[in-house]
Amino acid sequence: MKRFFNSLTFKIGIIIVLMEIVILAVIGFIYIRQFTNEIDERIKTRVELPGILVDQGLLSLQAVTDEEIMTELVGEELIDGMIVDYHDRFVMFALDSSNEKKYIKDIPGIEPDWFELDPTQTLLEETSDGWVSVNNIKNVFSVYVKVGNRQTELEKRRIVVMFAGGSTVAVALTSMAIILLFNSVISIRISQLLNVLRRVTSGELGARVEGKISPDQIGVLQNEVNTMAGQLQQTIETLEEQVVERTRGLETVVEISQRLIGILDLSDLLHQVVTLTKETFDFYHVHIYLLDEQDQTLRLAEGYGQAGAEMKRQGHHISLTAPRSLVARATREKQCIVVEDVRSDPTWLPNPLLPDTRSEMAIPVMSGQEVIGVLDVQSEEVSGLTPEDEILLQPLANQVAVAVRNARVFTQTQKALEEAQNLQRLYTGQAWEKFSIFRPTTDYEVRQPDLQPLQNIATPEAVTALQHRQTVDLRIGGSAGNGSDLSPARSPEQGKDTPGDVERLAGFESALATPLKLGDEIIGVLGIRDDDPERRWTEEEIALIEAVSEQMSLALENARLFDETGRRASRERLIADVTRRIWASGELEQVMQTAVEQLGKTLDASRVIIRLGTEEQLTQKAVTNRTNADPDTVDLNDSSG
Repeated sequence: MKRFFNSLTFKIGIIIVLMEIVILAVIGFIYIRQFTNEIDERIKTRVELPGILVDQGLLSLQAVTDEEIMTELVGEELIDGMIVDYHDRFVMFALDSSNEKKYIKDIPGIEPDWFELDPTQTLLEETSDGWVSVNNIKNVFSVYVKVGNRQTELEKRRIVVMFAGGSTVAVALTSMAIILLFNSVISIRISQLLNVLRRVTSGELGARVEGKISPDQIGVLQNEVNTMAGQLQQTIETLEEQVVERTRGLETVVEISQRLIGILDLSDLLHQVVTLTKETFDFYHVHIYLLDEQDQTLRLAEGYGQAGAEMKRQGHHISLTAPRSLVARATREKQCIVVEDVRSDPTWLPNPLLPDTRSEMAIPVMSGQEVIGVLDVQSEEVSGLTPEDEILLQPLANQVAVAVRNARVFTQTQKALEEAQNLQRLYTGQAWEKFSIFRPTTDYEVRQPDLQPLQNIATPEAVTALQHRQTVDLRIGGSAGNGSDLSPARSPEQGKDTPGDVERLAGFESALATPLKLGDEIIGVLGIRDDDPERRWTEEEIALIEAVSEQMSLALENARLFDETGRRASRERLIADVTRRIWASGELEQVMQTAVEQLGKTLDASRVIIRLGTEEQLTQKAVTNRTNADPDTVDLNDSSG
C-alpha cells in the first residue's frame, strides 16, 4: 500500500481528482445558483400575480380571500392574502377572517412601511419564512399576498444534493478510469524505462527497451533511453580502451624511467632517451636540446637516426630569442607547445633533414622551475600528436630532467674526486719524499740466518708489482738456506745483483709481491719468497697478504704522520721559546742581540746578521757591498752570511 501511495499513478490520480473537484465545484456553484435564481423568480412571479390581476381588473377583490382561487394562483405555499385600504391602512378583506377590520399595524408579522408605496410601485420583500408582495391599486387599495418558502428551500437542497452526489460519482468513476488507463498505458511503459535504467546503472550496458515503441512522448523517451544506453556503452568501451592504452603508455614511461636511473653518462643517457621514446611510441622523429645558459642557446644534444646524427655533427642550435622556433618558445614560456599542422603555423621553423614533419610537440625539460632543455617530438600526420601524448611525455621529460641533473652532478663529482685524488696523491708523494730525507733507510728484510742480505731490493717480483700496480705471483730458480733474521735491506742505488745475490736467490722457486698503497699512491712494496719449488700461492693467502699490506700502508702512514707531528711540535716549541726570549728583551739592541744569539744557536749558524733600514736604504747598501766586496756584508738573496 505504501508503495502505491508513493507511486506516480497515485500522485497523478490525486492531482486529477483535485482538478475534477475544483472544476465540478465551480460548475456546481454556477449551476445551483442558476437554478435557485429561477426558483426564486418563479416564486416572485406567483406572489405578484394576484395584485397584477386585480390591478388589471381580471380578478375581483373578494377573490383574494378565496383560498381555492389563491392556491391556484400562487401554489400550495400560500400563507395569507388581504385587501387593505390605501389611505387608512385598514384591512377590508382577508384570507384569514380574524384579520379583517384591523389596522395593519395591529397585525403581527406585517410591517406598516410595506404599504408606503407610490401609485405605480409594487413591493416584493423576502422574509424569514416566505415572500411578501404588496401592489398599489390606483391609490385606493393595496393587495397583500404572502407565500412561504419551505418548499422552495427543499427543492434547492435537493438540487444541491443531487449535483454533489452526481459529481462525487463522476469524480470517482473518471478518476478510476483515468488511473487504470494511466497504469495500463503510461505507468507500465515508465516502469520499463526505470527497469532499463536500473540495469544500465548496475553495469548491464546492453539493456534496452524491447518491443514496439509508440510514436508518442513516452515512445520518444524510450528511444532516447535506448540511444543514451548505446552511447554510454560505446563511450565506456572507448574509455576502457583509452585507459588500457594510457596504462600501457604509463608503464612504458615508467620502464623507460627505470632504465634511465642507472645511466650516469650524459651522452649515453640522452641517446637512450631519444631511441626509446621514438621506437616505443612510434614517432616520426625525436631529439633533445639542452640549454646553454652562458650564451642563451639551445644546442642539439641528441637526435634519432641519421637526421639526428647529421644535425649533431653540424652543431645544430637555436637561439633562445628565435621568433620562429617552437623549441625556443617552449623554453621561454616554460610549457608544452603543440602545433597540429606545422605548415599553417607561421612560427614553425622547418628543417630540411626532416621533410615529412606535419605536427610537432615541444616539451620543456624542467628541474623545478628551471628549464634545462626541451624534448621535441614530431609526427608525419596532421594532428598526429594528441593531448594523451602530452600526458605521457611530460612525466618522461621530468624524469629526463632528473636523470640529466644526476648525470651532470655525477660528472662534476667525478671531476672533483679526480682532482681531490690527484691532490691527495701529490701530497702523499711529496710527504713520503720528504719523509725519506729524514729516514734514508726504508727497506727491510726478513730472511733465514744463513742467507746474505739482498744487495738490490728491486727484485723481479717487486719491479713487476710496481709496474702493474697490483699483486703479482712469479716463479724463479736458485738455492736456499735455513734460519731467519731481520735487518735493513740495501737501497736500490747500491747497484745491481752481485754473484752472492744470485747464489742466494737460487733457493727460491716461488715469489709474491704486492704494492703498498695509500689511495692511488704507492709508498712501497711487500715481497715474499718460498724455497719450496712446489709452492703455489692460494687465493686465501693472496687475500691475506693484500689485507696485511693494506693495514701496513695505513700503519706506515700513521707512523709518518706521528713523526711529522712530533717534528712540527718541536719546531713550534722552539719558535715559542725564541719568541719568548725576544719579547723578554726591553731595549732595541738587546732585542737584536737576543734574536741573533737564539737563531745562531738554534740553527747552528756561524754567522747571523740583522740590518735595520728602509727598503731603499737596504737596497742601496747591498749594491755598495757587492761593489766593494765587503766581507762583512750579506747578499739579500741569502738567508745567512
